[in-house]
Amino acid sequence: MKSSRISLPLFGHSKNPSAFSSEGSAGISLGITTRPRSSALRAQQKSLRVQLGGIGGKVASLYEQFRSDEISRNAFLEKKSALSEDRDRLQTELSRIEDEIEGLLQKQKESNTAMNAIKNIAAAADEPDNKLRERMYDDIDRVIVFDNENLKIEWKFDVAFQLS
Repeated sequence: MKSSRISLPLFGHSKNPSAFSSEGSAGISLGITTRPRSSALRAQQKSLRVQLGGIGGKVASLYEQFRSDEISRNAFLEKKSALSEDRDRLQTELSRIEDEIEGLLQKQKESNTAMNAIKNIAAAADEPDNKLRERMYDDIDRVIVFDNENLKIEWKFDVAFQLS
């Protein structure tokens, strides 16, 4: 699985492109999964659906063979049971793949949200201080003051700052 890492400095701003490095300890780090895994899973999903669709035809064919006395009742039941097991196995695998695709889509959505927040932060770095202050005040959800030296700031958006 390929991934990219982006790090941005948390405090201060710089017009120096090297300040936005791909690796760094004092910044926001965000792992972003690329699409090849999703494409491979979608191909598997399509293949499993085709295989599942074919099982119904095989059962019908077996039944025709049984009705025309080409195979015995026991052989029909054994082959039908084997096809049912295959169908159950394929459905289980299909469910697993669909869950994994859903997980990847959710991660991609979170990454897109985080990237938009990072772009907003980078754009804010170029704004004048009074504009930046106004924007910061708009993004604060609430401030909890514990005492004269300790407080907690809760932001309206926290996706960009979560570590994963």
